[in-house]
Amino acid sequence: MTPPLPASSATDRTRLTRGQIRLYAAGWIVLVAGLVGSVWIYLAAAETDRDDAVGYDVTGGGAYAIRPEDSKRYEYDMERFGGKASILAVEIREAFAHLWQGRRRAFTVAALALLTALGCFFLADALPDLPRFDTDLSPTPPVEPGLKPPGPPDAARPPPRA
Repeated sequence: MTPPLPASSATDRTRLTRGQIRLYAAGWIVLVAGLVGSVWIYLAAAETDRDDAVGYDVTGGGAYAIRPEDSKRYEYDMERFGGKASILAVEIREAFAHLWQGRRRAFTVAALALLTALGCFFLADALPDLPRFDTDLSPTPPVEPGLKPPGPPDAARPPPRA
């Protein structure tokens, strides 16, 4: 059975360092600012910011925009000039571009704020486990009982002061 820890060492483990406090504060600031900003973007943004539709399809009581890149002719021309890789690149670019338009932008900002805040919290939590910059990380050889630790010979040591 291990002896109980002294009161001073128990409080030392719960004490936060200055770097941890700064990282936790930065995480909370980023999270609150990102969520408030995303709510503002959601309320201020139109349903869609794009107005490059060449026509509208009215089905089931709703009107849906028809864009030029939705046509079969566009896909055929893209495949003819650039191959399948060109079509894939355009689809990836369009998917990424759609994240920053209209109300989707609010969800993108909220997700980025949440990921950044979680990164700050994780880093602050791991900070005490990281070694200090002034510590030597090289392994020290084990010292057997009864032997002197490696160091300068006794002649090189100054005599103790009286």
